[in-house]
Amino acid sequence: MKEQPTDEYTQMVRYNLDEQAIMFLKAPLKELAGWYPLMPKVNEQGESECPFAESMFLKKFRLEQNVAERLAVLQEMRPVIEQEVERCRCIAYRASVDQERLDHLAGLDYCNEPLTNEECYFRCAVWRLKAITKAIQEAEDTLHASRKKTYPLPLSA
Repeated sequence: MKEQPTDEYTQMVRYNLDEQAIMFLKAPLKELAGWYPLMPKVNEQGESECPFAESMFLKKFRLEQNVAERLAVLQEMRPVIEQEVERCRCIAYRASVDQERLDHLAGLDYCNEPLTNEECYFRCAVWRLKAITKAIQEAEDTLHASRKKTYPLPLSA
């Protein structure tokens, strides 16, 4: 196992790319989560009591595309962070940090215990992994729920 973090992970941490990607996802995700429940009922012929139903569905479709693009960025980052968590776990284990202690530290949201350098690196990587996994899950859930509401005809741009 490599002793140093990958260049990709180092750049991600140095420039907070994972945190920026999560923040970049939040606004369109929140907008989509508030928008898709408002979709009017539309029959198979595309008729609705709402005169602007098609434009509402078009906006929802564009929001879904935006969220999906930003989600893809996070999904590309997750394996890099997972690799770093495993790297840190191996180094800490070789440094005689108890495996149970690592599992305990990984489960904490806040830690006021004194930590070794290995444990600090591990905690940071685990924190990043938890944050990105939570954002990915939230985006996937919202997209799944939003895509259940569809317009029966092709949308005109």
